[in-house]
Amino acid sequence: MTSPRTLAFAAELPAWMEALRDRAGPMLVAATDLAKWKGPSPFPDGHAGIRRLGKLVDEAAFDETFTELDDARFVEGAGAMLGMLLLSHVGLGRHRERDGRHRIEIGEHGFFDPFAAIDSALDAARPSEELAHRVSMAEAEAHGDGPIAKTTSRFVAALARHGKTVRVRDRFEAAIALDDGVEVDLERFVSLAGDDDADLDAALDRFVVMLGAKDAGRSLPWAEASNRILPRLASHEFVASLSSDHAGGGLASRDVTTGLRVALVLEFDGRLRFVRATEVEAWAAEASVDPYEVALARLDARAGSTRWRAETLGGRACATATRADGLAATLLLVPRIRAELGARLGDPFVVAVPHRDRLIAASDARDAAGLQAYAEDERNRAPHGIAGGLYRVFAHPGAAPWIEFIS
Repeated sequence: MTSPRTLAFAAELPAWMEALRDRAGPMLVAATDLAKWKGPSPFPDGHAGIRRLGKLVDEAAFDETFTELDDARFVEGAGAMLGMLLLSHVGLGRHRERDGRHRIEIGEHGFFDPFAAIDSALDAARPSEELAHRVSMAEAEAHGDGPIAKTTSRFVAALARHGKTVRVRDRFEAAIALDDGVEVDLERFVSLAGDDDADLDAALDRFVVMLGAKDAGRSLPWAEASNRILPRLASHEFVASLSSDHAGGGLASRDVTTGLRVALVLEFDGRLRFVRATEVEAWAAEASVDPYEVALARLDARAGSTRWRAETLGGRACATATRADGLAATLLLVPRIRAELGARLGDPFVVAVPHRDRLIAASDARDAAGLQAYAEDERNRAPHGIAGGLYRVFAHPGAAPWIEFIS
């Protein structure tokens, strides 16, 4: 999906779409494009909207004049329209994006991919019937009966059963961030969510017990931690908020520049937690190493899996990075990545890190007000917001700092 935040033809929006402007994100633009392309414009809401979308899917599935570009445009527009119709119908939820994956958060715990639903319908023998089936799946997520919603809600219940006082701070599909800095991936449990939830509850009980046992203040020896440690770029506010109530002491972190700090995390199977300052001190004494340097070297070794793409954001041509591990913004710390961006964009160049899953880089040759506005909007929408401002980066800084805050 594209990610513009303005809509030139806003006056043509029906009231139901206008009401979703703040929750629909870039889906609003793509859905309106579909209505202008395929009609009717304005597009109807409710069951009439779903029926109209079903007819459009039927027509598109058997339209032999469709090119690959037409197909991509239709999936984007119809997926966005489906997402908005569902949000309007349920009344609780919003557009969410991570690593280039666009979803809707629907109901209290549910998630749904409206674009995959349109893709599946287009490939089905009876497209509109498949679309109706997918809509029923979305409604199940909204009502708490879908696999993601059920897994999440029963994980929360398992935490309560075992006396855990932590709360869910954020979620994206089956990825859950707790308010003590631990992040877990419940994907392996989603397949257990069915009519009989005994197996799901038993598996989640075992996982919660394991989670508590491994995180109840126990520090790892450096020999094990060195194979799990990674850096994580974060805002000053985020580090302070976790440090204030983190069991076992404040979080380990170092200052980068205005508004930015680098923390450390440890990866485990299905979970992640932030490192405490006392742990860094112990490791440095134990092995005579700088854990931050080891973490950065491990990120450098993994940087090859990064997907880079060209986008126009805030009126500027940009290079953006996406990753599936929450470390896209943290790539800014890798000197090799800065050198490659400098060779591509000029030295110095401008970057924005609105949230952990987004690194945006652009040339420093022209006014960046539009990009700053975009970055601030992205930061405000994101659950893992980092910074709404812009930074000037020097690929080859010499003795001077390699990064400086612009505004």
